[in-house]
Amino acid sequence: MVRVSVDFLVISKHGAGGDYPGCTNLAYDKAIKDGADVIDCSVQMSREGKPFCSNSIDLEKSTMAAQTPLRNRSTIIPEISSHAGIYTFSLTWPEIYNLTPAISNPYRNPNERDSGRIMSLFEFLNLAKNSTTLSGILISVEASCSILVRHHSEKMKLAVFKIIKHQIRNAVYLREKKGLDLAKAVLDTLTEAGYSNGTTTKRVMIQSTNSSVLVDIKKQSKYETVYKVEKPIDDISDSAIEDIKKFADAVVIIKPSVLPLSDDSFVTGKTNVVERLQKSKLLIYVELLQNEFVSDATVEINSYITGAGINGTITEFPFTASKYKRNRCLGTKETLPYMAPVIPRGLLQMVNPLSPAPAPSTAPSPAPSQFSKMIMSLGHHYLQTLFSQMMVVTNYAANRLAVAIRRIYCTLSGYLTEKSAATPALCSIAAVDSQS
Repeated sequence: MVRVSVDFLVISKHGAGGDYPGCTNLAYDKAIKDGADVIDCSVQMSREGKPFCSNSIDLEKSTMAAQTPLRNRSTIIPEISSHAGIYTFSLTWPEIYNLTPAISNPYRNPNERDSGRIMSLFEFLNLAKNSTTLSGILISVEASCSILVRHHSEKMKLAVFKIIKHQIRNAVYLREKKGLDLAKAVLDTLTEAGYSNGTTTKRVMIQSTNSSVLVDIKKQSKYETVYKVEKPIDDISDSAIEDIKKFADAVVIIKPSVLPLSDDSFVTGKTNVVERLQKSKLLIYVELLQNEFVSDATVEINSYITGAGINGTITEFPFTASKYKRNRCLGTKETLPYMAPVIPRGLLQMVNPLSPAPAPSTAPSPAPSQFSKMIMSLGHHYLQTLFSQMMVVTNYAANRLAVAIRRIYCTLSGYLTEKSAATPALCSIAAVDSQS
């Protein structure tokens, strides 16, 4: 068995969400088979309060619900969205369980785009508990949003606050109008599945973008809490870090918060966010890693692990990260040249500035060469004869051939290099172009 060379967590995103519809039994089975250390469940709730795994509160985005009679349940809830949706809390668990799941990108694995079935949180917990290879689980409770970091961009800050306001309305709607408490449902199901009585050694992490949710989780349990920052950040203040430490053991950030990208997707720099958070004893996980839209997925993983030193990757393709983790070339005292991380702006340093384009020449075109004169002399009579015969043919293909021959003749004669009074009518630019 190949030893693990680098100590970082391979965390799934909706299971192997790049290979199967996310949050289904097949996606989770493949994530475990592919070597994930941690599998995840984004918790949603049915009308009667049954917690289950789904990547969206709107079932139109994760299932084929819109192609069933349940499409009549589609509704607009202004407190949540201005767009109509088939929301999880509008359907019973049996109705949801019988839905056909849909892969997030049908071009990824067309043969399996509607395979698998939706899993309840209890089923998910039992699957993880019975696995002999998993080290833990990550449960996402996305009820609202609270951002504590400081952004340099006022425009970005304003956008974040708009999202905060919107998501807080979601949480208020679910709690006050539907009586659904996600955090309580998660803790109760963990207890029911035997995670709170010491019968399993699996690591339990509960993630949220809402600091108040994590505060409540810490008060009621000893599970690890993970704070997710959904917006890109390029710095973080000491006060923000101290606030985060009060309710979180780890932080999830997105890729541009570590290695910012240009509009052309080139790495333009490296932030100090990972370094500052880790200095305060917070673990850092980065999302979302995929196999598509990058020149080399393994090189990308390497840049975040060996280049930035993150503690874990969140990926829709656990196999790629797991295979990288077992690379024998990692863990050496000195980084091998071919295992070096991407250097920010490294490609730009190798590109020489472009010289200005030369000004167009005003010199007269050179006279036809001796060779072209010879060809012109030898073929002059033959081409003229061919002209006279083909110009009277009305067939389209023959006319096109005549034009091509005329171009050859006129080019060899040098007539097209500079129109002059001596240019024969057959070789005038206007005559040639009119037949093109």
